[in-house]
Amino acid sequence: MKKFGVMVLVLLFAASFAFADESVYAPAVNAPYPDLDRDITIPADAPRWSPRSNELDIIGDTVIVGTTWWESQHNGTVSRMIDFKADHNGNPTAFMVWTDLQSQGGTRRVSFNRVTWDGDAYEVEEPTGYGVNGGTRAGYADMAFDHANGRTFPSYHVIMTTGADAEPAVAGELDILPGVFSQFIAPSRDDIDQPVIWPHAAYGFHDDEHIIHMCSSEQRPDDDLAGAMRILYARMSYDPMANSFAMATDDGEQVLITEDGENIAVDVAVSYTSDRVAIGQTVGRFFTIGEDPGGTGTTQYNNDIYVWVSEDGGNTWDDPINVTNFIGPDAGLLPDSLAADRDTLRGYCDVNVYFDHNDVLHVAFTATHFYAFEGYIRPSEGGIWHWDEQNMEATLVADGLYTNFRGGGRLDPGAWQRNVQRPSMYHDPATNILWLVYQKYAEEGDTLDCSEALFPNGDIYVTASCPNPDYYGRLWAQGVNITNTKWTQSDPAPTGESMSEREPSIALYNEGAYLHTFYVLDTDAGFTEQDEGGYTECPAVYHRVAKQALIDEFENVGEWLPNLPLHVDEVEGCAYWEDDQDYEWGDGGFFRGFAAGEEETLLPGEFELAQNFPNPFNPTTHIAFNLQKRGQVRLAVYDVLGREVATLVNRSMEMGAHSVVFDGSDLASGVYFYRLESGDFSVTQKMVLMK
Repeated sequence: MKKFGVMVLVLLFAASFAFADESVYAPAVNAPYPDLDRDITIPADAPRWSPRSNELDIIGDTVIVGTTWWESQHNGTVSRMIDFKADHNGNPTAFMVWTDLQSQGGTRRVSFNRVTWDGDAYEVEEPTGYGVNGGTRAGYADMAFDHANGRTFPSYHVIMTTGADAEPAVAGELDILPGVFSQFIAPSRDDIDQPVIWPHAAYGFHDDEHIIHMCSSEQRPDDDLAGAMRILYARMSYDPMANSFAMATDDGEQVLITEDGENIAVDVAVSYTSDRVAIGQTVGRFFTIGEDPGGTGTTQYNNDIYVWVSEDGGNTWDDPINVTNFIGPDAGLLPDSLAADRDTLRGYCDVNVYFDHNDVLHVAFTATHFYAFEGYIRPSEGGIWHWDEQNMEATLVADGLYTNFRGGGRLDPGAWQRNVQRPSMYHDPATNILWLVYQKYAEEGDTLDCSEALFPNGDIYVTASCPNPDYYGRLWAQGVNITNTKWTQSDPAPTGESMSEREPSIALYNEGAYLHTFYVLDTDAGFTEQDEGGYTECPAVYHRVAKQALIDEFENVGEWLPNLPLHVDEVEGCAYWEDDQDYEWGDGGFFRGFAAGEEETLLPGEFELAQNFPNPFNPTTHIAFNLQKRGQVRLAVYDVLGREVATLVNRSMEMGAHSVVFDGSDLASGVYFYRLESGDFSVTQKMVLMK
């Protein structure tokens, strides 16, 4: 009888997808994908919004994929809540997860949805009433994603037994029942007695295994905001045939990364082309170096940004890199307190780690004002900086180092929020553009765009780094507001009428004409759990933006964002970069004279192509190659008739060893050839697909 009940539940779950009310959007003529109708509209009787009363002045197209009464999707780092895949027929699909509170005081779950173009129209699935998770009070969701197979792996924390603590979980979508997930709880460690929650995850394929890399944070006892939190790493293998997970660490437990974490900031990333994995986190300087300028014990705002790197798929971890390495206060310089403060910035909450397509590690993070001897700490005043392991320089990406005042009070964004925050990066291999999506609360000097409880409304911005290799990761365009929902009346936006977009993330895969983003639109700005505004129902939004439209806007504005140093003096491993053209836009525009595809070609002997492994294979195999210098390369697969069946690489790549995975799931058994080309020269190897 129990088995029969489970089968009925599964069938009902599947039926809820089959008979869902589909929202269909008419195609437009622009290639390669059609535009969506702008589904977020402002009622005609609400003329107080600018610039138009009936439609947002957005860049790109939006679709509401669901709703939630839990507007705050993450208290710190967002990681990835969306990913994108074009299937073998060229049909694009966006996959999204979010924390879904179904009503005020109701059940909190993890919801999942996808938007698919089937060749004639877009289809938006109706989220099921069951959600992704088992258990209760699930939330703070993001996801890992297997691009080769189109598999979604949401991660979140959940309470499985009444009265028990929340635990980190990962779920896998069933191939035979789309939208139905199996769930796995990552076992904790014997020496951890506090809940381990707020997980973030990424997918990698290592040593012929599907691996989910998940990092979580220990909850402090008694909500001690200044106490250290341990950061744990779970390495989990996934069996696609059984749709099951198992721990893949030496002792079957999670691995302790650090005991000195501060804030909910952990992020994890996997390389496209190697076995490298990275973890980023804010780390308390009180715990690492005993820094306590106020003599009051620790503070949650006094942090460096640390990154750990594994070169072998998460099996072992190198010593951490202190990305920021802030210069601490010097009491010997008193009574000049400003001089004695030394560095007046510290890392806070947000860390986004990312490997670009050339296997270069990038870190984007927020830093806030920290004046040690004045006791001046303003976490809402912050900026977003970028650092990469190739240049080892910090560059300002978004400037939010300001405070707006209204009626004698500060318009602070609320708990865990900064004026600019939540960076999310993507590198386009076709153009060498490094894109970054972020959130910004109001503009400097804007005291009108706020909620009834006097919390500023947010917008989503996109910036990008110049693709010229001399300026890549260093020079950033002024951010473009892609949502532009500005309240312009003297009276604040009433509860339920705010349009405050928050916690954006960008897909890891955006090859093609568009960037794919996801966020929640808060209809009453603030943080409900801490009584900042009220509970309201908020749309979950998929937002697609044409890359060319953004580049056009960069050119229209014609401004680079000047850099602002993190340090008062030069610091090893985190230098201050200054533009040799004094941040002038110039005739070269956004590309500064660099055209995609103009990278130097290689000569015979400057690139090597190894035999794929395993060979024969079914259905995936690794193809490794080595470049003696940077150059333009193309790696493609052909059948015995010479027809191209897959393009694996077609871009400029850095010198060194590279590896890509080829998936032959949709091909017939037989002999295939893979060829590495650069200019007029090529080398070819044979491989056998045996199913």
